[in-house]
Amino acid sequence: MHVNSCFDDGLGHVRLEPIYKINTLYDTADGTINTTAFVDMSSTRQDRHSYITFGGENGESANFNVVERQQKRQAKVGVIFWVALLAALLHAGCLAASIVLWDRNRDSQSAVYELYRPAFVVNSTFVASMQAQLLQSCPNSELAPILISQGDFDVANGGTVRGTWIPSRFLPFGFLHMNGFLLLFVIFAVSFVAQVNVVWEFHKAVDSGVYSFFETPCAARWAEYFFTSPCQVVIIAACLMLRDVYTVLLLSAAQAALVQFGFAMECAYELRACEQIQNEQTKQKKPDSEAVAFRPLPMVPRIFETSPKLSQQLWYWSFVPSVCLHIVIWGVLFTSFVEQKPCSPTEAAMPPFVVMILMGQAGAFTSFMFVALWQAFWLDVIPFRMSKPITKEDVQDSFVTSFLLYTILSALAKAMLGITYLAYVQTFPFYTPV
Repeated sequence: MHVNSCFDDGLGHVRLEPIYKINTLYDTADGTINTTAFVDMSSTRQDRHSYITFGGENGESANFNVVERQQKRQAKVGVIFWVALLAALLHAGCLAASIVLWDRNRDSQSAVYELYRPAFVVNSTFVASMQAQLLQSCPNSELAPILISQGDFDVANGGTVRGTWIPSRFLPFGFLHMNGFLLLFVIFAVSFVAQVNVVWEFHKAVDSGVYSFFETPCAARWAEYFFTSPCQVVIIAACLMLRDVYTVLLLSAAQAALVQFGFAMECAYELRACEQIQNEQTKQKKPDSEAVAFRPLPMVPRIFETSPKLSQQLWYWSFVPSVCLHIVIWGVLFTSFVEQKPCSPTEAAMPPFVVMILMGQAGAFTSFMFVALWQAFWLDVIPFRMSKPITKEDVQDSFVTSFLLYTILSALAKAMLGITYLAYVQTFPFYTPV
């Protein structure tokens, strides 16, 4: 790595010329410029080095003060420490409240429910009776007739046979019941440990002076979300009376897979600073080094074809699947919410706490996507955009800011879910009687 100078050859042409190794003019120990080495130069060389750049061939401008940017990041990490500490206390309080309310409502089976799987029953009389009873009990309902499978057999003792699907009790992992309180225990216990780890990492960074935990891709964060966010989705599904075991399992698995793409996107941000910025004057494509042509779909016209960097491709193929999974998950939840209608105007409507849970969690989960988009735009990782110089300092600044935003959003989303869900099960305790 060399320090370059901006040199005017007298003909109006400016070029970057390597002059000293990085350890000559730049003190890597404390992040400052070695002014002594600069002053000791001849006046001619001082004039030539009035514009100093770092980064070798990239010629990245160093007009900014590296030390000042480090100090700002460290100050922001200090804010992260206090936010994580408050989040840990908040999660601990919610965990304690969940345990107390679970103990008080253990006998009433509040927040206890069972999952089912569809079972096919062939009985023409039973199907006809169920259909008639449904129409009689819900005359004003917009429910469609129940799904019936019919077969006509031209054999002896045959004729028309009808069957339908009914819910059959399912024992999840051998347990008779599922309990929303237990899911809250997992959410708040894991989140508490994760925030305590952030506090611990802060003290380690202060002692060592190395803040890499906050300035690089954070695997610990996405590991926390891997365990907590599926539990949150299951609780939301339970409030919407989604009890089909296959639907619940697939929703939770989709959410667990979705958050893992977040770590891949952060790796793309980290990779961004390592890539060389192509200069228009030196951009000469060679057969052995040509970038891979990039089009999202083969049908996209070639006018949109670009040759992005590897970081942009990694980000794109991580962001798009995560958005698709997000749309599927919340599409299923919102569809279930919209389709639940009373049989008559006198029947009770959807409890307001359910609306608060659904809308609040939908907004909180979606806000994580906007943080990723902001970071991608800031670091120029969005495909089809013009490349701009990105330094390691830019990447580290974005990681610290996103760390703070993710910590705040995660704490608010989980606390909001805990408060609204506990209020819901206290007011409307639904359970499956044995």
